[in-house]
Amino acid sequence: MTGQRFRLVVTSQARQQFRELRRSIASISGSEVTARNYMRALTDYIEQLPDFPLRGQAFSLHHPGMRIIGFRKTLLIGFLVTDDSVVILSLLSHASVPAHTRRSTHTSPRILPTSALTTEHPKHATRRACSHP
Repeated sequence: MTGQRFRLVVTSQARQQFRELRRSIASISGSEVTARNYMRALTDYIEQLPDFPLRGQAFSLHHPGMRIIGFRKTLLIGFLVTDDSVVILSLLSHASVPAHTRRSTHTSPRILPTSALTTEHPKHATRRACSHP
């Protein structure tokens, strides 16, 4: 896994979660600008994963090679690293993680129940150059 650029793949589940997250942020904040800025920062962050795909914490309960990484202490990104791709499987907001699995209210959760990251098999994911998931 050295010297190569991995392809970024976003599953349909993750795309749907992106849309729901954007709507939720806009609704709660009352600002489309806030939602757009958050989603732009999240997209930029995710687009960097192919450069350094082995970041985050190994979390291979669903698929060998699965990892999780936090974003702004409010969101977990579940992704799978394959031989040539980084597959974004799921977005999990801190608010949707059961309270008993969190270490504190000020940090991202480290331990998730196995049902917390539901995923579709990467072969069924949509392949695309991710500029705006």
